[in-house]
Amino acid sequence: MVMLYSGAMKRPSDLHITVRALIVHDNQLFMVKHAPDSPYFALPGGGLETGEDITVAVARELREELNMDAEVGRLLIVNDWLNPDQHYLEFFFWIKNAADFRQADRHAATHGKELSAAEFGDPTDKDLVLLPPFLKTEFPDIARLGNDYPTRVFRST
Repeated sequence: MVMLYSGAMKRPSDLHITVRALIVHDNQLFMVKHAPDSPYFALPGGGLETGEDITVAVARELREELNMDAEVGRLLIVNDWLNPDQHYLEFFFWIKNAADFRQADRHAATHGKELSAAEFGDPTDKDLVLLPPFLKTEFPDIARLGNDYPTRVFRST
């Protein structure tokens, strides 16, 4: 993929690469909330460390935040988005052992204090604010197809 920056657009000064886990069990999505007063839920995950493999990174993040060992499946979604000062790339992986995450314990995790909530829920709930927003509309296909969901690239604005 080639990104061109026109004279009208300021080139982002920083590239952030994150990995996220798609954990689906019984037609529910595992989601986390960082700040207790935030309305936003997101998928568990975090930043890629220098020189780290992205599949290793998603497993590490789940261990750090939820005290869980993940069976990392296929890369399903790449989200590529820009804001005026930053460029973000997010890689979303299918987690094969989703049922195990019913036992996730953020309180026993080394970085669990970074989360105010970690739970399964219905991502299509009209009152839920889920980031990135395309997950709400894509969820029925993700849940139905799972690891066979065709890899998609989203360009968020």
